[in-house]
Amino acid sequence: MLSCLWPSPSSLNCSRLTQSRVNIDRFWIGAISVLLLLSRLISCNRLVARLEPLDMELRRQVKALGSRLKTSVKRMNKTFFLISSGRLNIDRWKTKTEYSFG
Repeated sequence: MLSCLWPSPSSLNCSRLTQSRVNIDRFWIGAISVLLLLSRLISCNRLVARLEPLDMELRRQVKALGSRLKTSVKRMNKTFFLISSGRLNIDRWKTKTEYSFG
């Protein structure tokens, strides 16, 4: 290294040696970057693999809740229609306790 700073007749071609070192350093930096990227991808894939069953379960539960909600809304709409059209007498649903307050 000192021979590059103070060239001597017996020294190697320092510019070529320095360029070679720079190229080697760039190679290793690139290789390490690729390895880090691969490790991140592997970690992400592992995380996704762990989360997929949870995602499927949540989707199943949301679908079931949506189905129940849809059924409830249909029943509510049907009941409202029957009451508003006079086909259903709501007074027959009242209990004795509800009458006792009135």
